[in-house]
Amino acid sequence: MKTKTIKKVLAKAPKLTHRVESSKAKPPKEFETFPVEHYSYSSMALFASDPFMFKIRYINGDSFETTSKATNVLGRALHTCMQAYFGGGNFATPMDEAEAIKCGYTAGVNFLTAFTDGLIEWMKTIPNRANLDERYAFAYYTYIKEMGYDVTKQTLLLCEKKLKHRVSVNGRLLPIPLVAKPDLVFEEDGEIVIDDHKFVAKWSNEDTIDGAKLIQAAVAYFVVAAELGRAPTKMRFHEMKIVKNEDKTLRQVKTFVINYAELPLLFDFFFRFYDDITNAMLGHQVFVPNIHAIFDKEVSLLAYIHRLDVTEEKAKQLKKAKVDTITDFLRRKIVRTKSLKQFEETIAKKFISAKTLNYSTMTTEERIKMKLGEHGIVVDFDSKVVGPTVTLYRYEPSVGVKMSRVETFAKDIELVTASTGVRILAPIPGTDLIGFEVPNKDRTFAGTAPHAQNLRIPVGVDIQGQTRYIELREAPHLLVAGTSGSGKSVTLNSILAAIGGTADLWLMDPKQVELSGIPCERYADSIMGIMRTLKDLTAVMEDRYTAMKKSGEKTWTGTPIVAVVDEYADLVMQSEEEVVHWEFCEKHKEVDRNGALTKIMTTKRRLRVKEQDIQDAIMACVGCVKHVYPPAAETVQRLAQKGRAAGIHMIVATQRPSVDVITGVIKANFPTRIALRTASATDSEVILGVKGAEKLCGKGDMLLMTSDSPDLVRLQGFNA
Repeated sequence: MKTKTIKKVLAKAPKLTHRVESSKAKPPKEFETFPVEHYSYSSMALFASDPFMFKIRYINGDSFETTSKATNVLGRALHTCMQAYFGGGNFATPMDEAEAIKCGYTAGVNFLTAFTDGLIEWMKTIPNRANLDERYAFAYYTYIKEMGYDVTKQTLLLCEKKLKHRVSVNGRLLPIPLVAKPDLVFEEDGEIVIDDHKFVAKWSNEDTIDGAKLIQAAVAYFVVAAELGRAPTKMRFHEMKIVKNEDKTLRQVKTFVINYAELPLLFDFFFRFYDDITNAMLGHQVFVPNIHAIFDKEVSLLAYIHRLDVTEEKAKQLKKAKVDTITDFLRRKIVRTKSLKQFEETIAKKFISAKTLNYSTMTTEERIKMKLGEHGIVVDFDSKVVGPTVTLYRYEPSVGVKMSRVETFAKDIELVTASTGVRILAPIPGTDLIGFEVPNKDRTFAGTAPHAQNLRIPVGVDIQGQTRYIELREAPHLLVAGTSGSGKSVTLNSILAAIGGTADLWLMDPKQVELSGIPCERYADSIMGIMRTLKDLTAVMEDRYTAMKKSGEKTWTGTPIVAVVDEYADLVMQSEEEVVHWEFCEKHKEVDRNGALTKIMTTKRRLRVKEQDIQDAIMACVGCVKHVYPPAAETVQRLAQKGRAAGIHMIVATQRPSVDVITGVIKANFPTRIALRTASATDSEVILGVKGAEKLCGKGDMLLMTSDSPDLVRLQGFNA
């Protein structure tokens, strides 16, 4: 069939008021042996760009088993999730928006999981599986937010439904059937609108006519009109950029709109392209342009539509327009068409607020998963453990998820769980899972502590409800820290009550009320009394070492001593302000003018020296020192270093930890530590070496660090 013959078969550009319908009429005999059954947008584009592959795929019916680019796999996954979101294809229609979001996300994850790594061609933009999962989650949630879809409010007519029609336009037949699978077709304000999702590394150039979009829009127009009996008014191409914008204020989705009524040249172009492909496949020598590479704005498009590449057509058109050159002809046509820049819909609000996900109907484990997904972190829920104070939600992360990145989303998890004090375990010690400790709205408390077994002291109840002990002989000392209201005093009292008569208690209580009334061997509540007690305890330690040396023993086998120093930081600071007294004898020698000794005088003097000056004062003494009290910090440090073998164990508590008080030497000798809620993350780091204690819930909620493990255990302390 000659070109002018096929041209007669095809209609001119249809008007929106004209009839477009599906036809059962048989095409002319010339098409009875046509090599393909139908045209689609993708097949027409492939014919123009790669006719060899077109022949293999659409004429021979064969295909190559090749890898798919990672971006293509991502795009297919995102199309799958949007189909599930709207309940298209084999997916059930969601009951509400929350269910739609979950269904969509899960469908995309399942698609990616089924796609083995060996079939994916990794790229610079998506180099591995972890990055693919991350980009999927980011693209899905961002697209849902920015598009503002709502399955409960929009009238959806078609979703990913394959449409095939031999189309009749104004009563004239298009001989080759058209096939399309529109992503979405809506009815909006009485009009039919087609939506197409495109997931891209970068947006299309809005100043360049996109021939591929024109063909896709034309094919979609015809099949939708034939399917519904109503012509669509516009097609929207939503391009979601999978690469995050450097400018965080910009949207990730840009919409290009084709209004069919405003762009009649779209149909002129489609018919020319349809004509050329059909004639080429009928064996005629026809030039078919690559629609991905042609069109210099209006010029090339108009030249192609008016067949200015065909000599006889060019002469006919120039004569009709009464011009002598192609330039003059195109100038007139461009003026008549006004402007072809109809592809981008003006956004009424440049910075539209993102649609928020409806978390109200989700379980806590679903909320956590969805929130992480918004940030591109893909996890699968594993299990949860309900404890007295917190519930631990455990998840299996996808391959390649950085644990340090997960830890940064504590505030986001607190937001969706409507709680404060969420602690993230990335990973959970001894597992390949990550955990989120979410405080319970209704807490349970552990009751009274059981009695200690020797110096095996009960500390609290873990998330499994089991009592956790520390062996003070192995600890060998305990450091306790917590701000006001954290439960520090109650915890300290419960420990001492559990010890009972197991050891001799030496209690030092600067606040005078926290440890009073507890049966003990020694009790001191003044600064001077505490310093005197510490000095006496040091003397006991030295006496025990002397006795052990004589007996040949390496460790003390008698009654152990547990020395408790409460408000240690206050003790250190106050003792620096107190004066320290001692008496000494000093001999004064008097000599005459010739240097001869005349008499020797002996006097007693009492000096008042601040604690930090004690050492210098001691060095200056020339007589016998009777009452010297070295700095409290030095004494505690010495007892901690040497006390274990002598059966002396220290429990030091403080409300205000600081690096000046809890020094590296102190921490080295107190490897077992209890951190209740601290006033700041810095205080937590001073006590434990890491943040986290500032997020505890108070009232006995604690983190335990033991000497035999660097991992922290969360416990609920006992009542006194």
